[in-house]
Amino acid sequence: MKPVKSERYFILWGEKNSLSKKITKGNSINSNSDYTRRSFLEKISSIMVLSTGLFNVKSKYKYKYKKTIEEDIAKIDVSGIVDIHVHGNTRRKNYGKDITAYETARAMAKHGIKAWVDKEKRGYTWSTAEIVRRTVPGTLTFGSLVLDKTVGGINPSAVIAALSGDKRYAAGDSRVIWMPSSTNQIDRDVFITDSDGNTSSETKKVLKLIAENNVVLATGHLPYKHVIKLLPEAKKLGVKKIMITHPDWFDIEDQKEFGKFGVYFNRCIGTWSWWKENDFVRLKNEPSYFSALVKPSIENMKAVGIERNLISTDWGPHTFWDSPPLAMKPYIWALLENGITENEIDILARKNPAYLINV
Repeated sequence: MKPVKSERYFILWGEKNSLSKKITKGNSINSNSDYTRRSFLEKISSIMVLSTGLFNVKSKYKYKYKKTIEEDIAKIDVSGIVDIHVHGNTRRKNYGKDITAYETARAMAKHGIKAWVDKEKRGYTWSTAEIVRRTVPGTLTFGSLVLDKTVGGINPSAVIAALSGDKRYAAGDSRVIWMPSSTNQIDRDVFITDSDGNTSSETKKVLKLIAENNVVLATGHLPYKHVIKLLPEAKKLGVKKIMITHPDWFDIEDQKEFGKFGVYFNRCIGTWSWWKENDFVRLKNEPSYFSALVKPSIENMKAVGIERNLISTDWGPHTFWDSPPLAMKPYIWALLENGITENEIDILARKNPAYLINV
């Protein structure tokens, strides 16, 4: 399925608009003209008929263009996709009804999503994910751990629980360990480095646990100064799967620097849905606006290598769409509109995320 190019509507309307100008140019009528009453009425009638037709053409093609895009987006195939950045259990006060991880999983299964990872900024989701995975067939639900203040910050004990759990209870099996993601806590309540500015002993213990269990280390919302210290330490301690979260928050030179450590770049809808005061209503209602917003991210993606990227929805309280699959569809459509190929979509949405969480 080849998506409709956005120029189609503008070319049609541009041609008609030019025609309208040619018709009306130099044909003004006044009482001193040489036109007879009959020719005058014929001229006015012709202009009125053509003008009416032009207005109809404009509205017709505008409607057809929008309808065609909506149809193309609806046809986007999201089956087999792995979305490893979802806020599945969330209150959506602004953009929709509250939703639970169970309901999110049902939406994933309905659309054929192969697997997804639930992220909770307040802490962990691995115990909920265990229940949901056993309850909702058709998709694999996995948990994760965010090392924010609610779990004691950079807490090796929390990581042990998230990865293996206590043998007496069903727990563990998290696929992603996120560095702090509540930005206002970093360097105030949660510390990556010690008083000397070096990687703290707790951080090193966490990195060793991640390496031993071969799960994903995600940089969360860490600023550049911490990411650039974390990456070499993680590689030295044997971490194989490192994911830069929201890489488009960093300039391209920073991204290239991160790329030297063999990282993956996790690009999300959430980057544009609330960042830089974008027009939220247009983001949902005008796919062409969304497509334009994605362009810089695609340029960054190509600069560091498509094969080192993956896409996720970061679906949650700041996204309009009713479920992650319905958010992923316009995202993929926008990528296709900007020249990303079907094979590259397969790498971004299926192969790379599946590799990272081992499904």
